[in-house]
Amino acid sequence: MRRLSGVDADLLYAETPTAHLHVGALLILDPSTSAAPFGVGTWRALIENHLAELPPLRQRLAEVPFGIDRPYWVDDPHFDLDRHVRRIAVPAPGGPRELGALVGDLCSYKLDRTAPLWETWFIEGVEGGRVAVLFKAHHAAMDGMTGALMLGRLLATEPSEPRADGPRWQPEPEAALPPAWLRFASGLRHLAGAPLDAARPLRDTVRSIRRVAETLGRDVESATPMPFTAPRTSLNRDITPHRRFAFVEVPLADVKRVKERFGVKVNDVAVALCAERCARTCSRTASSPPSRSPPRSRCRCEVAPTAPPSATRCRGSSRPSPPTSPTPPSGYARSSAGWSRPRSSTSPASRTR
Repeated sequence: MRRLSGVDADLLYAETPTAHLHVGALLILDPSTSAAPFGVGTWRALIENHLAELPPLRQRLAEVPFGIDRPYWVDDPHFDLDRHVRRIAVPAPGGPRELGALVGDLCSYKLDRTAPLWETWFIEGVEGGRVAVLFKAHHAAMDGMTGALMLGRLLATEPSEPRADGPRWQPEPEAALPPAWLRFASGLRHLAGAPLDAARPLRDTVRSIRRVAETLGRDVESATPMPFTAPRTSLNRDITPHRRFAFVEVPLADVKRVKERFGVKVNDVAVALCAERCARTCSRTASSPPSRSPPRSRCRCEVAPTAPPSATRCRGSSRPSPPTSPTPPSGYARSSAGWSRPRSSTSPASRTR
């Protein structure tokens, strides 16, 4: 039984009927390059063989009575892998448009909180004889970094054999969830220590407020934006539960050439490209953000280097996006100035692990 961290609990509570907080990854694979047949059964076996070493795949939420404490992660006694590994076919001809529409539909509903917060779809019928795998998980269970490491372990080049370091994990239906009274007692203990936990980061909070106050009015681009001050553009509007998914291919060699030309990183080039496309969209709708309110982007910020591998290790930090100038070089230069430097967090959120 593991208690959710403060960051993980925030991500859980922030979810609404229209704002889903799951993350996802879409893999497009060519089975013809595999030495052995690769189908949904193979994909299911890969996951089953790694359940023992990947707790997020087998753990579900256990709420605390009356909500007096954060929920806990516990092994699901009624875990059913077939509930999480699903099979579907993309409509013909299986091109980017059809695949994107299907993925958008699959990402348009929330995950069931009575089971481990993840699911994967094995998608057949992709053009060129390929298949796709959509992996979807709640951000409270894993962040992008954790999910990428997990997928890397599942898709290792070694053959899919049972783990040699121990037996496969199996659910124990007779083992009930931790009793409510135990979760309630643990919640009371944490509740009693809450004032002390809140007092420790108070100094950092005061310092953060002072830095924001000093920055406002002096450097609008690096200042933390105030709540409800987003510029009115065609992109800032109420959202619905429905999602759309689209993608474009950019040769990595071209990205690396730009990276070397301007002395930046691959991520900087990607951010600059996204900002430039947003600028074009706003210009077409005559809704470009004013210069006094530059667009900002969310970036990863390491908060807990010693956090468990299954925990969300990063939180969001807001930084100015590259300029919306039509001249690409200035965009790359500004992107490098704001994004390449590593950042760490000393905010109160980083102390509530």
